Amino acid sequence: FLDSKVILAIRKAEHLKKLLYVSCNPRAAMNNFVDLCRAPSHRVKGSPFRVIKATAVDLFPHTMHCEMLFFFERIENPDSKASNIPAGSVEIPGVKPAEIPDVKPAEIPGVKPAEIPGVKP
Repeated sequence: FLDSKVILAIRKAEHLKKLLYVSCNPRAAMNNFVDLCRAPSHRVKGSPFRVIKATAVDLFPHTMHCEMLFFFERIENPDSKASNIPAGSVEIPGVKPAEIPDVKPAEIPGVKPAEIPGVKP
């Protein structure tokens, strides 16, 4: 996880529109994710991000460990309420799906996608 000062600096840097967050322990990074995605406040300045895609990458075959990649994109209209965004929606007005990077671990030589019960690759 990143220090909260780093996350707050990322939030203030409005020119950063996209963020790829690599985590070996997503539970430990949960506060980072919350601060990246929460509405602007007295403490957290700048437009929020939202998760567009998450992918597990198995860098250590035959172990229970995997790296998680989270692709965040800044929400351009922070005034719009989160309740207006349908649950499970990953569509962003004006952004075509081809513009979203597609991380496919199976395409990396020697790296196999993580097997997560109930999740299709």
